Amino acid sequence: MIKIYVDAAFHPVTHQAGLAIIFNQDGQQSHYKIHLPEVYDNHQAEFIALDQALKILEAEYSLS
Repeated sequence: MIKIYVDAAFHPVTHQAGLAIIFNQDGQQSHYKIHLPEVYDNHQAEFIALDQALKILEAEYSLS
């Protein structure tokens, strides 16, 4: 089983955000950090974090 953790931090003045994505599979962790230069709000950043996590999962993990 792969556990996925996502989080986003949003700066309301600059509209920049940082994303954190962690995959945990059988005790092995992989960490990803992504900078977003402009997003509307924290909700959008959180959904982008989930979207990016699913894209990374599809590209880098064997789902069989």
